[in-house]
Amino acid sequence: SNPRVVVAATADLRNNQCYLTVSQDAGRTWKFSKEPPTDPKYPFCTNQSAGIPEAVVAWGRDGTLYYLHGAWGEGEGPSWPGKMGVILARTKNLGQTWQYTIVDNTRAKTGDVGSDAAVPGLAIDTSGPRDIVYAGFSQYYDAPPDSPLNAPHPMVATSTDGGATFGAPIDLNKFPRPSLTVNGKQYQLDFDTGFGSPFLVAHDGVVLAAAGAIGR
Repeated sequence: SNPRVVVAATADLRNNQCYLTVSQDAGRTWKFSKEPPTDPKYPFCTNQSAGIPEAVVAWGRDGTLYYLHGAWGEGEGPSWPGKMGVILARTKNLGQTWQYTIVDNTRAKTGDVGSDAAVPGLAIDTSGPRDIVYAGFSQYYDAPPDSPLNAPHPMVATSTDGGATFGAPIDLNKFPRPSLTVNGKQYQLDFDTGFGSPFLVAHDGVVLAAAGAIGR
């Protein structure tokens, strides 16, 4: 409710950790939040690969700030074939204290497990009785070149209880998508992954996802 409060997600590429920066004077001065937005069990949130976005913030109702970021520990990440997951942190006091929810827990998975990376999608629908939180990220697999697992996997997970819990993430490329004909040949278009996708917006129970298109 205070228009002079501005927040931003930032990462230190030297230590792979994420922070919340806060300005309470409309951007004139900034400081880090008292506590970082990362669960101590998952201290790292980003990687040093070509500046891929790994954190994003969005406001909910009643001063709640949501911070979505990648999550991994020593020996786990950051990217495939590692085990990088996704965590949502939320605060009502500009980062003095945080609550954490695991959106996708690759640490707990075994077998042919994808690694999460690129976490640019966060949308909060405040139109209902509780905040609905949509978390978007990309998923990659350490698979042979001809494996179907190498297709793009843009994922979206949904929380209907203000970020306290999340359902299983869905792959946007599992739904019907348009095709494009080029020089007489038809190509199936997929949502691409990685830099800035999927981007999400939501209101009145409708969520829109946008990403670059890749033909197959």
